[in-house]
Amino acid sequence: MLVTSAVNVQMEQALKMVRPLEYPMRNPPTPKELECLGFKLSKANIDFRKGYLELSCGYKMVREPSDPSLCGQFIDALRNGPKDMLEKSQEIISNPRAFIDDR
Repeated sequence: MLVTSAVNVQMEQALKMVRPLEYPMRNPPTPKELECLGFKLSKANIDFRKGYLELSCGYKMVREPSDPSLCGQFIDALRNGPKDMLEKSQEIISNPRAFIDDR
């Protein structure tokens, strides 16, 4: 117990001596699905502070997505995903043996 406490005190002292680091990224890659929602990422920052890590990111508005055909599928999956998942779970609950045998 005493050894653990001493190690923790020494680690805290070491963390106080470390300077915070910052790694800015000007234009991080944006998934095309985010463009379907009307924005894309810009100016991401990764900050290593004393004792924690901070991630932050800005955004830019997008008028038109770069891949409209993907947007149709993505929005469809957002709309129908919960319903499909509920149907599949009810199917598994009603006949768990068939689900196990398929695997």
